[in-house]
Amino acid sequence: MDLSIRPIFVYGTLMSAELRSALLGREVPCCTAVLPASAGYRRLTVNGERYPALIRETQGEGQAIVGQLLSALTAEDLKLIVEYEGDEYFVSTLKVMGSESIEVEAAVSLWKEDLRSRLGHKGAAFALGGQS
Repeated sequence: MDLSIRPIFVYGTLMSAELRSALLGREVPCCTAVLPASAGYRRLTVNGERYPALIRETQGEGQAIVGQLLSALTAEDLKLIVEYEGDEYFVSTLKVMGSESIEVEAAVSLWKEDLRSRLGHKGAAFALGGQS
């Protein structure tokens, strides 16, 4: 039985290979990927936290979100990632552009709409490691 699941697009703290390895107990294959602006999402800081949120843009255009596409994952990996992300997120499927500009359906953790008030304004975009 094949226990692998669809790839996961990560766009925040899980872009850190060190953190991913500690969480999953192993390294997993990954490549740079982009959620296109046409998808209509924006990555924002979470007020008072060091991690971002991805939420549907309701005013104006979305933004291109650069992240990483994790592959060769198991159901147990997904469970660990969902637990790590916490109750503020839900998992959905979106199309991202993977390596060689190939469109890939990927699982993505999205911020819950009813928690939008906890997010920074548009100018407070998240940067891994506090760097732009």
